Amino acid sequence: MRRDNSAVVWDFMQTGQELQRLVADSVIGIYRSFEVTEVFGSQRSRPNVITNFLTLAVAEPAEPPAGGTPEHPLLNPTPLMLTGTEWRVGIARYRIPLEALVDAVNYFAQTREWRTGRVPLQVGTLVAVAPQFVPANSYLEHPWNRVLKNNFWGGSHVLELFDTSKPHVHALLSNSRNLTSLAELIRPYVPIGIDGLSDRLGNILIQLPVTVISTEVRSSPEGTHTVAVQWHPDVVPRPVRISSEIYEDVTIEGFDSAPVTTGAASLRLYSPSGGARTHVWDDQNRVLLGATPVEAFITSVAMSMHVVGFGEQPANREFLLPEVDGQMSPQSVVLKREEQPNIIGSTPKRPREPWRQNRVFNESLIALQSRKEFVQYGDIAGTGQAEAFDDIRWLMREHGQQGVWLWDPFLSANDILRTLFFCPHEGVELRALTAGRQPQGYDGGDEEQAALSQRCRSWWRRGVPSKRLSPMPLAPSWKDQQGARLDFAKGNCQGLSLEFRIRKGGAGWPFHDRFIIFPKNDGAAIAWSLGTSVNSLGRQHHILQKVSNGELIANAFRDLWDKLDSAEYLVWRAS
Repeated sequence: MRRDNSAVVWDFMQTGQELQRLVADSVIGIYRSFEVTEVFGSQRSRPNVITNFLTLAVAEPAEPPAGGTPEHPLLNPTPLMLTGTEWRVGIARYRIPLEALVDAVNYFAQTREWRTGRVPLQVGTLVAVAPQFVPANSYLEHPWNRVLKNNFWGGSHVLELFDTSKPHVHALLSNSRNLTSLAELIRPYVPIGIDGLSDRLGNILIQLPVTVISTEVRSSPEGTHTVAVQWHPDVVPRPVRISSEIYEDVTIEGFDSAPVTTGAASLRLYSPSGGARTHVWDDQNRVLLGATPVEAFITSVAMSMHVVGFGEQPANREFLLPEVDGQMSPQSVVLKREEQPNIIGSTPKRPREPWRQNRVFNESLIALQSRKEFVQYGDIAGTGQAEAFDDIRWLMREHGQQGVWLWDPFLSANDILRTLFFCPHEGVELRALTAGRQPQGYDGGDEEQAALSQRCRSWWRRGVPSKRLSPMPLAPSWKDQQGARLDFAKGNCQGLSLEFRIRKGGAGWPFHDRFIIFPKNDGAAIAWSLGTSVNSLGRQHHILQKVSNGELIANAFRDLWDKLDSAEYLVWRAS
């Protein structure tokens, strides 16, 4: 049994205490109740067990209901069916007093039962985590704001009970299509983009918006930032400290701080165009009252115009485009004349630009090569076939703990023997998908057909019936050749869970790109583009490169794989 020796730095008692402290009148807001939104599911086999998918409790000034929790707080009148699963999804929303949520946190700490409404929710292994502060969006979206409610202004404190095991939401995390379907089901009822914050599935979220104070930041041509504060009319102003920081390229390029109670603080940052993030700190209550994301200010506008004189026609590019039927169709493209823009306003000098912005490489090539995220092969790179296969096997050792999928239209039995058979992780799901395409000049080869009977090989090689063969055997299909080759070479198949499928006929769709994909049960898949087919690895120049959206590649592979789920498309399966 594995022992967890990690130190606990935040617990349920601290969460309960912090919750009581923050909901106290005028500390960060004026609250009277919590609006609770529950996204939950139940399975056909266990209809009375209600499982928490996500719970969000938001502190608000509205008064709590006099009669307690409503009896039927569902937003969806009928259950929402999660296609392809046994789950029925519901969304409940109701309002509770402030002390009811504090009591729920303390009760869970003692009993491990979560209940704020009339029915307890089944949860995973919830662990209290230290408080967080989530600012409003800037020109970049904050992932939290896909889930939090109306976090548009000063930002929100978030207390979180984190599901560290997530056993009850495994079906959503192991298959991202289910996660996407869940998000689409609930979006008409609540603006929660759960597919964009999947790590929070199964969690309890407590949002406490800052409403006692608001801030406004302005910049001057000299680079001074003015931060004005305004208190809620029902709150007595108190001293706060404003600090601003410009942090770029892992460097602090500007910092200043000043105290203020009412009015504005002037901070010298020498950056008229902005780039700073600002914090409002209440020293009396030791609490953050505001944090802005990085803000940018418009200091100039570029405008350009081109006046067409009387009788002047715009220049067009005319040409003929060949069509499928062999005809040529005339084309015309309107050309745009580039004009030097007029700058209205002033542009601050930035000596480091454009050189820093256009830095040639974001990371050392050596570092990328050590992780096999960008590797060249062939004569130009000085590496060959042996190194290429070594790198594929290294990737399988490093990332194949939950499976390896190989996608290549030219993939053959020999390619699989050279790659997937070397995966050292016992029992993981190995998939291979081919289109049965054969490299130019392919003639079958003795090695490829070592498992075929002498009788069939003799006929197949000559291409004519043998007088001694009666009846004449059918020429083995490419699919059968590959299966026979794997049967001949498979050995004992110890710990091997491998399936090889072929896309043929009108099934699925044609494909061209070559990928090696590593699916993940607890996160997004990762994938590499091979740059060439497995049969050509290292033989000619190509690039092995990690792709940026591996889960999208994995989903495309899953979609095609599922369409080939019949004996007609099965080449070989380990047994």
